[in-house]
Amino acid sequence: MQVVAGVDLGGNAINYTLDECKEQFLIEGLFEYPARSKEGPDICLQQIEDGLKKAVEKGAFPSFR
Repeated sequence: MQVVAGVDLGGNAINYTLDECKEQFLIEGLFEYPARSKEGPDICLQQIEDGLKKAVEKGAFPSFR
């Protein structure tokens, strides 16, 4: 299954969505994870990665984890 992740990095939160490439969202609404962008790029990139893993766990495709 091909999955596309949408990531929106804001000052306070990172929002994620996952799409199955067939215009079917795998997460209802957006999944929000705290942003720590003011702490520098290394922390920020780690937050994006960690939140994306959480979004995948929340998604409706257990075999993808």
